[in-house]
Amino acid sequence: MGKKGNSRDWVFFHFDPGGRNAKPIQRFLRTHDWKLYEDGRMFDMKTDNNEQNPILPEDDNDKSKKNRQSLKKIFGQMK
Repeated sequence: MGKKGNSRDWVFFHFDPGGRNAKPIQRFLRTHDWKLYEDGRMFDMKTDNNEQNPILPEDDNDKSKKNRQSLKKIFGQMK
């Protein structure tokens, strides 16, 4: 169905629940292994699929820092 195109390694989510008692808008990027919220929280989805232990920028190791930088570049394109 349709034309073949280029696949991406990431998905961008923009969730705006709206309404009077709505929660704030949430935006995040997700790869197979990482999830980065616009507010800077990041999760290693291989080890923390339930998002219990956010990795903040000051807690980055080499691997999370590299992935954070890549995802932040994509966020810049989404605005």
